[in-house]
Amino acid sequence: MAPPRGRTQSPVFTLATSFASLLTLVTLAALTNLLTLFVITCVASPGGVSVQGEGVVRTGVGYVKVASTFPKQFSSCKLKVETLKHKKHAPCAAFCNRTPGCTIYCMKDNVCSLYKARVTQSWPGYDDASEANTFASCYSSWAYRDISHLTTATSTSYYGSRLPSHAIDGYYCHIFQSAYCTVIYGGHALKIELPESMAISVVRVQSWSNTVLPEVFFGNSTVYSENLKIATTSETALDASYSFSVTPPEGMEAKFLFFRSLSSYLRVCEIAIIPV
Repeated sequence: MAPPRGRTQSPVFTLATSFASLLTLVTLAALTNLLTLFVITCVASPGGVSVQGEGVVRTGVGYVKVASTFPKQFSSCKLKVETLKHKKHAPCAAFCNRTPGCTIYCMKDNVCSLYKARVTQSWPGYDDASEANTFASCYSSWAYRDISHLTTATSTSYYGSRLPSHAIDGYYCHIFQSAYCTVIYGGHALKIELPESMAISVVRVQSWSNTVLPEVFFGNSTVYSENLKIATTSETALDASYSFSVTPPEGMEAKFLFFRSLSSYLRVCEIAIIPV
């Protein structure tokens, strides 16, 4: 009697097995890509796609390179310092992302310093080298997609050296002298003129600690009352850092923003304007 022959697999079984193997490889590849994307998102190198709120661990945060010299008083906004293994800014950005309140990180050699100051492209840097905090480079999320450095600020009232231009000068760190303030109690407006009529996604305003929230107007008239009121004092709220955000109506394009205080001195430390 001839020895029994091995079982022959049917073409259908062979095809099914090959398909299962292929599916396994595709699944592994997809998981690998997903893991890579997750790591890249957590590292959050400059040029991300969004800026999320402060006080939480953030991912996908966008950063803009800004001037890297500041007055000594900048130290009062320091959050944390960490010595890195390499002189690369991506780990420093990730460190900032997972630190509540962090809006700017600075590198000097392999030392990563985190701050909660408001810094934009308008900030030219501090010109007194003997009195400065100086870094190799600094990156700010407050400035990401911000166009405040392209605007002009004016007002019918300001107190001493607290000029309207201080609201868009690109720097604020717990010092009243670098803020805008009215000299008259209530009834005056700060006007921000955009470079052209445009749609605005959100306006972020850093206020003083005892600020009473203003009304906000958006339109094409140089007279605040002739424009659309897009926020009242009851429609906005200060967060833990005394900042608030206002969102104009979707699709609306205009050239002027007005902030008007009704029952208090108007104090605006810094403004970030994010176009659509």
